[in-house]
Amino acid sequence: MNPTEIHAQQETDEEVLHYVREMQDSAPIRVDSIHSYLTKVRRRNITLGHVSDRMGYLVDRGLLCATTEWVPGEGDVKFYTITADGRDVLDKVIPFPGRK
Repeated sequence: MNPTEIHAQQETDEEVLHYVREMQDSAPIRVDSIHSYLTKVRRRNITLGHVSDRMGYLVDRGLLCATTEWVPGEGDVKFYTITADGRDVLDKVIPFPGRK
């Protein structure tokens, strides 16, 4: 990846963390709600699959927590919340894991 793509990916990660932090008390956070926010409000040209990949990455880094629940008519659905480390990254208390 070139530096521009890396920067765009880092911005997306930060926007996802901000969105989850602000909205998790109001409604369950799903990949499709984050995708909708990024494409409609933030005007990003990003696919649902890419958002799903970024969410998985943030969960693996310990910045988000994913719980799977059964939703009638939809099956297993993942819901996301921000972790304490995710808040600390946003507040610049700790660096983003794995970044220089």
